[in-house]
Amino acid sequence: MDPRKLLRIVGFVLTFVFFLCSFSLPAKATLVIDASSPATVKSNAATLTTASFTPPANSVLYIAVFLRSEASPAGRNNSVSSITDNLGYHLTYTLQGQYGTVNTDDGLVYLYTAVATTSQAMTVSVTQASTVSTARDAMLRVVVINGARLSGPVGQIGGGRGVTGVVSDTYTSSAHGSWGWLMTADWSAGAVPTPGTGQETDDSYNVASKITDSLIKRTTTTPTAGTSVTMDTTAPVSGSQIAHLYFEMYPDPDLGYTTFASSTNFFVNHTMLGIAGGNPTYTFSTSTTFKLLSAAQQQQTGIGTSTSSTFGLLSGFLRSLYVSPSPTYTQIHYHWRNDDGSEAAATSKTSGVQDTDITSLAKSTGVRLRFEVANKGGTKVGYSTQQFRLEYGLKSTTCADIGSWTDVGAVAGDWDMFDSSSLTEGGNTTNIAAGIGGVVDGNHTFLTPNGGIKDTSSTVSAINLTSEQFIELEYSIQALSAATDGGAYCFRVTNAGNPTNYSYTVYPQATLAAGGGYLYFSVDGTTEGFGTVTPGTVAATSSILTVRTDNSTGFFVTVRRSDATGTMSSSGTYIPDKTAWVPGANTSLAGNATASTTEPLTLQFRVRQAGTDGANYSSAWWGTADTTVAALFAGFPASNQNIIDRSSSAVSTTTAYVLYNLNVPTTQKTGAYSGDIIYTVTTNI
Repeated sequence: MDPRKLLRIVGFVLTFVFFLCSFSLPAKATLVIDASSPATVKSNAATLTTASFTPPANSVLYIAVFLRSEASPAGRNNSVSSITDNLGYHLTYTLQGQYGTVNTDDGLVYLYTAVATTSQAMTVSVTQASTVSTARDAMLRVVVINGARLSGPVGQIGGGRGVTGVVSDTYTSSAHGSWGWLMTADWSAGAVPTPGTGQETDDSYNVASKITDSLIKRTTTTPTAGTSVTMDTTAPVSGSQIAHLYFEMYPDPDLGYTTFASSTNFFVNHTMLGIAGGNPTYTFSTSTTFKLLSAAQQQQTGIGTSTSSTFGLLSGFLRSLYVSPSPTYTQIHYHWRNDDGSEAAATSKTSGVQDTDITSLAKSTGVRLRFEVANKGGTKVGYSTQQFRLEYGLKSTTCADIGSWTDVGAVAGDWDMFDSSSLTEGGNTTNIAAGIGGVVDGNHTFLTPNGGIKDTSSTVSAINLTSEQFIELEYSIQALSAATDGGAYCFRVTNAGNPTNYSYTVYPQATLAAGGGYLYFSVDGTTEGFGTVTPGTVAATSSILTVRTDNSTGFFVTVRRSDATGTMSSSGTYIPDKTAWVPGANTSLAGNATASTTEPLTLQFRVRQAGTDGANYSSAWWGTADTTVAALFAGFPASNQNIIDRSSSAVSTTTAYVLYNLNVPTTQKTGAYSGDIIYTVTTNI
């Protein structure tokens, strides 16, 4: 055969038709409960510890914790105080989700995960915060799973509390072969719930008149991603204090779970389009012999010859097989987060559910938006570094129909970046759990380092994203006063404004509050220290509170300590507090604060006049001056009490300085003392 004729043929469009009969192969691996899983612990002990168990290497521990809490007295307030193990180098325990209200009459459910990279004997311990044994009825279940993904072992997760009657949660499975589970804690202590169709009880704990805990699982894994999965109970009809959490065990995609269509007679058509103008030509010097290779590198029969030293070898569909396709940067998942912690510790704004929009957002309020972008194409044609830039558009019909997109970092406009005190510009994002604001992995490898944290500029430094990788980007943003009241805004990322090779499967949306009002509040630091304290010598430090709101009647700020017994303690020993603050009925009436020389060997505080905006300061509450004689101090209260009550708007940023004084007697036990205080700001009606 003339080889030149063969080279002309391969440029045509070819269609391959395969006739297939129905068959199936078993999955190479699936999620399995390992026999090493320890027995469930059911107790009212302060610390619950499992029996010793030895999980296999590269297994995942799914740790379900069920607690009971009461509103009062304080000793009955319950929560998970700590979770650990007895290993020399502890495993990392990740809180995937928690439901139920702490410090009230409620059931509490917590889901943690940990990865056992090596096989070794161990125990897991969970410590309860309650000091009263009758309020500590708890269940601890550690399930050791083989075949789970080590990075991001939880897919869909969610839940709630306050359910009356039965529990019914539905999610869409996010992976082939995932496994649905449900946790319930009924403070009303109804009977052990009956699982819904296709489900069974893994274990339960029923303490009459106190709590009923139940862990429910699907009887089989879910074969196909995108399947609607229901986790529910059918009985009993119980009270309104049921906390519930559903979660999806995520299989390791590298283990190759495989499914096939069930049709017994179907066609699979593969079409390869020709590429016009067979190209290129390659020079083989003076060689006169060569081999012809078809697709899939099958050698043609015989040896071809040519009297030309230059000839075309690759053209048509053979060239398209040789060169990988263009990259496709897919905006695949997103998650709105609160600006209440670091990149790894901030919480979800949508109850741990990704791809969920937010509404009634106040202007000038910092909010965090996490994007996942995965390269679903190739890394040959058109592949280059990307500068992921965040853009917004005002929605009228759909996000896809928006014709004009604006850089969030542009001057003025409806949105801008928000400089968060909890983030560092240009820092690296980590692959956090979906329950606190992460997203389900959309490709094989998480790209790090990535410079994906942005709170002062909207564009990420140029990076490469290969066809095996995905990146998570976290932007801290705010709506400005020019934004449309009640407007629905959509968001996307581009390559510094160029959307070529970008695909948008989802768009995050944020709808602003209809009235356009806003309230912003921050504290200059999450920790303040007194350093080394010498008995008889006053040590001092302070916090700066920043508030901004367009509410015409202003705002009020409250404070309380988190420990009912005292503010600062060390191993059960407390530093004395000055008499707890009680404000006057309004800012013109005195509270119970006194000079610092009254009860001097105590921890005490006041709002300082110097540096505090005049409309935020009450001389009746805190004294007529900052001198020793005129300045008034009080102790931190156990319940919220007003320390600032402003009656006018604060369109421009307004501040208040809170001064802390500490002095202790010579009999005070040495040690490292610490404690928490909580500030809350609320607009006045």
